[in-house]
Amino acid sequence: MQKGKSNLFTLAKYINQEFLIEELIRVKELAADTYLSKYTNKKRVFKIKLLFTKIFYSIIFGILPVVPLMTYFGMRGDFDAEGLSVSVIIYGGSILFIFFFILQFLNIFFMGMTEVSVIMSNNLFLWLETLPISSKKLSRLKLISIFRNFDIPIIVIIFAFPIVMFIGTLNLIFFFVCLGISFLNIIFSFSVLIIFGEKINRILDINMINSRKTMIVRLINIFGYVIVFFGSLIFVQWAISSIPYFFRFHMVQRHPEILNLILCTIPYPFSSSYLISFITTTNQIHFHYWIGMFCGLGLFIIFTRSVFKIALKGLDRITSSRGDYLKKYRKLKLIEKKIRIKIRKPVLAHFIKDLSITSRNITVFLSAITPIIISFVFTYTFNFTVLQGQTPLDTGFFYNWVVILAMQPIICGMLIYNLINLEGSRESILIALPITPKNRAKAKLLYFMIIQTISVISPYLIYIYDP
Repeated sequence: MQKGKSNLFTLAKYINQEFLIEELIRVKELAADTYLSKYTNKKRVFKIKLLFTKIFYSIIFGILPVVPLMTYFGMRGDFDAEGLSVSVIIYGGSILFIFFFILQFLNIFFMGMTEVSVIMSNNLFLWLETLPISSKKLSRLKLISIFRNFDIPIIVIIFAFPIVMFIGTLNLIFFFVCLGISFLNIIFSFSVLIIFGEKINRILDINMINSRKTMIVRLINIFGYVIVFFGSLIFVQWAISSIPYFFRFHMVQRHPEILNLILCTIPYPFSSSYLISFITTTNQIHFHYWIGMFCGLGLFIIFTRSVFKIALKGLDRITSSRGDYLKKYRKLKLIEKKIRIKIRKPVLAHFIKDLSITSRNITVFLSAITPIIISFVFTYTFNFTVLQGQTPLDTGFFYNWVVILAMQPIICGMLIYNLINLEGSRESILIALPITPKNRAKAKLLYFMIIQTISVISPYLIYIYDP
């Protein structure tokens, strides 16, 4: 509160702090008092970690706009000598813009699926009912809380695309058009994310932390984000070198005029993609194409407004009264269930615990698979020779292994960082157990050796085939 008025941005800060506590307890299974003591003593460290996490999420949104920029240059190229019509160029360029918007949406979706579902929990907003805040301000506060959690990625999403296009085109009108499209897309994407987060929150709240449904949701989120992230990087790399060939590929397309007229009326993401394509070749577009495109864009604006209202209603529903909240849990019935205790050897138990944490924490998971991905990247980068028919004394075979082995210090550093994150998990449980440090070390070495062995051997498996 400042001067009798609610400072919503400051209140959102405390909601985000509570979200961090709940998420770390959920992922790493720490006791609440353990995390609170750590957060109190090391606030600066946690702020730096949070900042780097936001920057990491923002990287892909700063790289993706390279695709529409290269598409613009490709559409402005001289294709008259090659027999490419304007309709084919518009069709090919719009398809590339569509891929860009779809990848941007998927990155936003998988980036915030778990976080938004936790923020949508009733537990984070119940205490706000004790404050003199109107329902209208409370809805704004919920939106600000989500914004604070993704503030840097949201800013990059909105401004990276128009700024990159302005640098390439030096056209102020083009800049404002791209800015408006980015603004519409971010509202639509986060509205869908909030609606989906409310639905998925029922799974994350009703079930126990170790339930199968919660595990499946987290695994889908982790694998989906990794696939979309690296798929986006591959798409950008392909776009830099292959866009001219993409336009030539569509030379055989029959009736592109009819396809353009139909596709430009589809609200998302076709209408905004065709708007950019039409502006790129503005002096050669027939009037009926503009009418169809503006109809589709108008439908997209109306659809975005409707989805945003549904998201606001979802935000209103998550702040139920305390009586209703307690009443919901009074209806729960106790179910008698037999508990089976599995006895494992200490080393195997520690190893399974590490694998479980890796599947839940996206940071640990990325740290585990990054060494394997780096090995594959270096295999393709150096254009390694085919392994079949070679002996260990062949120069190409020896050179390949030397390069892979030279990468091992970097891979080892990543794995050590990964092991540090694993070591800090489930402390509240491990402290109370009679654990031998030697057994924990053996489990970590087993985890370390498996990932390192896979990172060395797996790139060469793709070259093994039958003659």
